[in-house]
Amino acid sequence: MDLRLLRTTWLPLLMWLIAGVCSAADTPVRLMVVVRGASGTPEYGKMFDEWSERWQVAAKVGGCRVVKIGPTEKNNESPTVSDRDVLLKTLSEATNETVTELWVALLGHGTFDGKTPRFNLRGDDVSSLDLKDALVKRSELTAVINCSTASSPFLSDLAAKNRVIITATKSGSEQNFARFGEYMSAAIGDASNDLDKDGQTSLFEAFLMASRQTKQFYDSDGRLETEHSLLDDNGDGQGIRADWFRGLRLIKKPERG
Repeated sequence: MDLRLLRTTWLPLLMWLIAGVCSAADTPVRLMVVVRGASGTPEYGKMFDEWSERWQVAAKVGGCRVVKIGPTEKNNESPTVSDRDVLLKTLSEATNETVTELWVALLGHGTFDGKTPRFNLRGDDVSSLDLKDALVKRSELTAVINCSTASSPFLSDLAAKNRVIITATKSGSEQNFARFGEYMSAAIGDASNDLDKDGQTSLFEAFLMASRQTKQFYDSDGRLETEHSLLDDNGDGQGIRADWFRGLRLIKKPERG
């Protein structure tokens, strides 16, 4: 597995602070799209609000332009334009800017019927193929972090050159509520997760820490682990798991089918 894209090319969120504040509309920008999905219940809605806020804070601290899509528990009214349409338009258009890095965090519930994986939004859900079509003409460095249930099929559908895809599950059949999003949202803005001590927390390091904390949640509660996060950064759509690493060193490779 080639980790160079993550380890040397990708600028982590905390590095954005060094790079400076967001630029004017006609100059390069780093764009963070935070998608807060449908609540399902008020309890889940409060969780998704908290995760969304963490991502927004981390991105703003890093000088990134943030686009927030979706409801809050205090404002859950049906939008005039659907969340799905807003998301796809945001991803497919440059909005008069030169986007040098694109980050997309999907925070909520997901479904998979054996054919089409979807992320749940108010109104129409968005599928992996919807996102694939919206991203097809984009060539900048892109990260899609899908923290929802049954999110694994998004990885194989979206994997491509210059992309990092992270999912909360290793298969579409892992359909219990995914806790990974909680730990990922906390890890991305936490400087203590700088595992290689280079002064910054990378997306790779946040993935490792969040995956390990998710496992610890199930272990400490004496429960069978029902989610196993994956990461792909070389476009092969295979994905790797955090438990394939000892520290930062990869000790297992995916089997090639």
